[in-house]
Parts: sequence; C-alpha cells; structure tokens
Amino acid sequence: MPGLAHADIQGFILRTYAMPALRVFALKVTQPQAARQFLGQLVSGAQNSPQLATATDWTVKPLYCLNVGLTYTGLAALGLPPDSLASFPEEFMAGAAARAERVGDIGRSSPENWIGQLASPNLHVLLFLFAQAEEVLEQVTTQLRAMYSGSAAELSVHDARSLPESKAHFGYRDGFAQPTIEGGLPPAIPDVLPRAPAGEFVLGHPSQYADFTYPVPIPPALGENGSFAAFRILAQDCDGFEQFLTEAAIQTGLDRD
Repeated sequence: MPGLAHADIQGFILRTYAMPALRVFALKVTQPQAARQFLGQLVSGAQNSPQLATATDWTVKPLYCLNVGLTYTGLAALGLPPDSLASFPEEFMAGAAARAERVGDIGRSSPENWIGQLASPNLHVLLFLFAQAEEVLEQVTTQLRAMYSGSAAELSVHDARSLPESKAHFGYRDGFAQPTIEGGLPPAIPDVLPRAPAGEFVLGHPSQYADFTYPVPIPPALGENGSFAAFRILAQDCDGFEQFLTEAAIQTGLDRD
C-alpha cells in the first residue's frame, strides 16, 4: 500500500525499536490547555526538545524513540469535544480496568493488583521512552519532566531493561517475529507469513475483512493513521513453563525443545 503515511503514524505501531531500555510515564492531566501545548511540542519539529518517533524509515538508528498513548478519560481531560468522544468504540470508552474480567484479568491479575497507578481512573497519558543507553534515558527523562511540569502529574513510572542477548526469561529470543504490515517497513528477518492488511493495525485503511474498515474516530486528524494499543506488564512463570514442556513432551512424544 504505497499510500501509507509513515510520517503520520507512530513508530512503534509499524516497527520494533530493539532498544535495551524503556521507561513508561503514567500521567494525569492537571491543566488541560498546558497539557495540549505539551503534546503539541512533541510534534512541533523542534530540534532542541524530544519529538515523537514516527514510522518513517531511518538509515541510522536514533539514540531514543518516544511515543504516546491516550486513554478515553485522558482525551476527555484534554477537552476533546463531546461529538469526538462519542465517536470512539465502547470498549475504549470503558477502559481496561472496567473490562478486566472479560479478558481474564482476575485474581492475582485483577486491577487492584496492577502495578503502580495503571488501574487508576486518573490515568490519562502514557509516554513510552525507548533508549539505547542509560545516559540518554536520563537526559530525555529530565527534558520531558521539565516539559510537562505544570500540565500533568506523574502517577507512576515503569522501567524495563532487555536481558542479555535480547532473550526472554524463558530463554528464547523475542521481539523479532512481528507481523509484516502491508505498506509498512520491511521485516528485519524474512517473514514467510502473508503480509497483514494495514487496517488491522492502522485506522482508516482496509482491514482483514472484505468490504470492512474499522470505524475511525473524529476528527480525521485525530483518528486516521491512529491505532489502539494495550499496555500490559506480564509476569513470566519460568518454573511453570519448564514443567509444561516436560509434561507436553511426555504426552506428545516430542522433544522438549
């Protein structure tokens, strides 16, 4: 799809950054006008302040990539008009905590056990800061905090670091087998599977269903080329996984590997 506007799509929708450090800021909007100005700064093109990473391809990987996600309550807190708010799907309006049971987040995984303030009704903005080095992470963190000071309150901060050789706790590599999206970026590793229609991930484009495109929230400048995402922090039960492999090998007669 040659018409896919990479410069209008956030980078982490179409690519994996493969950077060793991540910091996620959970923010509450306190001053709507100032918060709108802060978000505007992130796409202003200014050379001396952090900017959102787009899906435009690069020849040299940047030192960091920044992306943003907004909740429904966050859009309301920013002052989005009622007709625009009403154009979002009901699942997004309800929010993750209200729909937790429907997706199996119960017991230890229920919202009251979510880390930090991720279940808070005051969670309005998530900033995702990926960095290639610790000093870069800290430098951009300082800049961002200065930028949103007075417009948003920090509810919680969540840090992640890649393991050696980019392996998961289970012992295998992860993060490179992403779907190849039609009109997106070329895969880092050859992908034998068919390309996924862009509309599976990017609003306003043909989906995987014939003659159907997912509804695009209004105004078009907000909805088109946007996407819905789920941010989840998962625990990996390595002992349980090893036990599963042993039992499955016995049941199937296959090697554990």
